[in-house]
Amino acid sequence: MRWKRLIIGLPGLLIAVPAIYFLASMAGAIVIGKSSTDSTDKTTGNEKEIYLLASLLHADIAIPVDAEVLRKFSFLKQSGIDMDHIGLRYLVFGWGSQAFYTTAGTYADITLAATVKAITGDSSVMHVVPSGQLAKSENSIPIKVTAQGFSRLLKFLRRSFENETADKPFWLMNESHGYGDVFYLSHGNFNIFNPCNVWTGNALKQAGISVGAWTPTTQSLKWSLRIHQ
Repeated sequence: MRWKRLIIGLPGLLIAVPAIYFLASMAGAIVIGKSSTDSTDKTTGNEKEIYLLASLLHADIAIPVDAEVLRKFSFLKQSGIDMDHIGLRYLVFGWGSQAFYTTAGTYADITLAATVKAITGDSSVMHVVPSGQLAKSENSIPIKVTAQGFSRLLKFLRRSFENETADKPFWLMNESHGYGDVFYLSHGNFNIFNPCNVWTGNALKQAGISVGAWTPTTQSLKWSLRIHQ
């Protein structure tokens, strides 16, 4: 009888758990998280425009390339990214599950094994893509940050790379989706409560952007920005 009750209740559970997760993510978007601002943050006319690049499941951050970015991320040359290319305008950064992120170049590539690994707990990686100009769209959201916030964001991004040596991040040379992108080992454990979009939200907070306390989905992250900006 107990097994019969469990079987009967399983469909309801499969519906309830995602619904609860979704509602919790919306609540997390409303409750504002603490952003990293200080007394030096001010509007000086030197603001930088970064982009939040949001897909159905994942959101990246695109930062404009300047002298500071070229210096701080010069190690990307080792992985084949041409940091001196005349058309390079942005570097796009993302964080995610190693098993899922490195294999799912498109939604058609998603496997059950990689999904289960990501949900239950996996090591993490950083993903970097060089890009030219970006067009504003519903899923390409421009965000203004102060010069001070931009510098803090760069430090957060750099600290997200796992170092092989003191100043050389650990490049996963055999991992790529095939369009000039590269993967590096990162810090922290990826799981259903600490997914990629929470990392993205934390990155925005470092830049001084007001974001919800917990934004595990791209929908909650975008909604949070609309609410708090």
